[in-house]
Amino acid sequence: MSEHLAYYSVVRIPRSDRSTALGVDGRIGVVLGVSDSGEHVEYGVLIDDGSYMADSSDLEPTGEVLSREAIYGNSSIAVQPKRFRKGD
Repeated sequence: MSEHLAYYSVVRIPRSDRSTALGVDGRIGVVLGVSDSGEHVEYGVLIDDGSYMADSSDLEPTGEVLSREAIYGNSSIAVQPKRFRKGD
């Protein structure tokens, strides 16, 4: 796969030794994270209630991309910044 998958891309996990061992072969998931270290790209994929790290060669994109709201809903949180002083 030469191009990076977009966040929230729907992917199929094909059968491989690794996916079979993890019990995710043939499953459908959604890309929630990307780890790009040059030529090697891995994706964090949500499958049901668990996550799976997959090499780009271990994923088959379906062509469907979900909205952020489809995954997280419309809720949000605010995190207040906190300043730390030296010695605290």
